[in-house]
Amino acid sequence: MIKFYALPVKEGDSFLLQHNEKSILVDTGKDAKECKILCGSITENLDAVIITHYDADHVNGLYELINSNVKINELWLPENFGRISKTLREKKNSVLQYITKTNTNLGSNLVIAVQSHMGQLLFSMDEVECETKLFQSGNIREKANNLLFSDQRDDSIIVRRMPLPGHYARLNCINITHIQIIDDIVKAAENKNIHIRWLTYKNEIMHNQIDNSLDLFGLNCEQVNQISEYSDDDEALFYLTQINKESFVFLFENKDMPNVLFSADSGFQFLGKKKLPQLKNYSIITAPHHGSTDKLNRNVYTLVNGINLIYIRSDKLSPKRPCSEYKQQNNKYCTYCNTNSKGPVQVELTFDGETWVTNNMLCSCI
Repeated sequence: MIKFYALPVKEGDSFLLQHNEKSILVDTGKDAKECKILCGSITENLDAVIITHYDADHVNGLYELINSNVKINELWLPENFGRISKTLREKKNSVLQYITKTNTNLGSNLVIAVQSHMGQLLFSMDEVECETKLFQSGNIREKANNLLFSDQRDDSIIVRRMPLPGHYARLNCINITHIQIIDDIVKAAENKNIHIRWLTYKNEIMHNQIDNSLDLFGLNCEQVNQISEYSDDDEALFYLTQINKESFVFLFENKDMPNVLFSADSGFQFLGKKKLPQLKNYSIITAPHHGSTDKLNRNVYTLVNGINLIYIRSDKLSPKRPCSEYKQQNNKYCTYCNTNSKGPVQVELTFDGETWVTNNMLCSCI
């Protein structure tokens, strides 16, 4: 028997899969406490907790879960968690000393800095160094050109546009509080002696079984054994902006059961021009990026093959989600839609050997 839960964590993803007395949790939602409460009501033991990427609405609940009464056998984390934590521990003082020598005048010059609302700076590059390191380096320039622009916010990376021939430099927001949460998670796991498997993103289809005792395969990631700090500030800034682009995708695969495809926030760029192999009848797919209308996420629906597929969507409603491709699916459930006027509800499905059994109503998001 296999059971699948979509946990109503208010905002973000959190899915629990139980099979052969094994419990696997994929992501922990944005609320700090919801995940630990919901998980604790279902199981006292998690064989693996997997974080697909380090966006807040997938990871924020992990710290409280680690420190709860739910036993966690091991964590599967993006290697950037370890690199962020290691960089903060080993280079923070030198980085802060470096920043004091940097021009941080937020005028018309391009200034990139991670700054808290109290004025504490973590990483910074002034205009001269940006020109030298970021834009005159071909490799870094190519990376920078692909990043998204975000306006200045509290507790975030501060970006001032600098005109380049025909375009602007673009960088994502980075929240310093979120960076600290990641460091706190790693420290909490170490304090509880929880085994951590570090995973790295691969922009190609991999199909790696990370743990031979679990029927779960990483489709675009592989395990790494060594974690190193970021080599310099621009490398750290770049990788801290790759949140949704490097989202892991996992596939549950057992000969006697339907598949479960954990799409997270991926646009499945790793497939290139390929499609996924056909999924089994009645397989479950978590809606990519909560059913986002983003072009890459919408494209996922055309890359998935199978009969009687079941889509599960988490997160709240918004003008940008769910997309029409999700709405067109016949078999779909969500933790929050217009049938649930009292708020988010838990989705629970049990496979009885022939089909999925549930008391949940079909999603009617419109």
